[in-house]
Amino acid sequence: MSSSPCRTCLRPCNATKPERSPPSLELLSRREWVKRFALGSAVALGSAWKGQLLADISPTTASSNIITLKIGSYAALQNSYGSMRFSIFGESVPDGVILVTRAPGNVFHVVSAHCTHEGCTVEAYNPNASVPSIECLCHGSVYDIQGRVITGAMDNQEDLPTYNTTYANGDLHIEIPNLNLKVNQVTLASFSGNNKRLRLSFPARKGGIYKLSYTPDLKTAPTSVMFSTTANGAINTSQVIQSADATRHLWVASTAKRGFYLVELLVQVY
Repeated sequence: MSSSPCRTCLRPCNATKPERSPPSLELLSRREWVKRFALGSAVALGSAWKGQLLADISPTTASSNIITLKIGSYAALQNSYGSMRFSIFGESVPDGVILVTRAPGNVFHVVSAHCTHEGCTVEAYNPNASVPSIECLCHGSVYDIQGRVITGAMDNQEDLPTYNTTYANGDLHIEIPNLNLKVNQVTLASFSGNNKRLRLSFPARKGGIYKLSYTPDLKTAPTSVMFSTTANGAINTSQVIQSADATRHLWVASTAKRGFYLVELLVQVY
């Protein structure tokens, strides 16, 4: 996934030259400080991976719905018919767990891991079963490698929902509809000398585990930053679990004059 990233300027975007003296908090609080951030994707980092999803968080463009897995990081996905489950929002959220299965010829099938009978989490694809399949152990529903019903637990049972994928150079890109990680607004919450407290606001999904990171120039690898979940709280939190679909506000401390803050969605091997 590619895009032209936008510089996140931590001074007023309409400033044409440095201020002779720090502008007042009252003035700064009325200005629009940060509108555009960077474009990125989730990258798997190994067997103990909790990948980070760096969202397209420009408010004027479509949100990023892509996660990317480095297939070489997963032994189970090195060979044909290898299969793994990944938790995006947890099993309590519809379609919060996905199943990735590798077919011959570098073809990958990604389906929802939630059975269409009563929502139980299905098993990984088993190529050694009497009928190679994905099975739900709750009530016996059976699906093929593409998530199509072989044997349903009820009449007219639906197939497992599928996800569009693209595979190139060892990376599997998976489109997750309505993933919708996008920072809508960053505002200056307080100002004292060079010390600033910024409020980042973004739509968060129930069950999502969120972190923040910072990079000064997008060429430097982002580093995790601590934050507060309240306007005046201590900035000592590294991640937060979202309990409902809602706008999430996080506060960070910054002395930087420019740079990029990135929202991260942690994804776990299920």
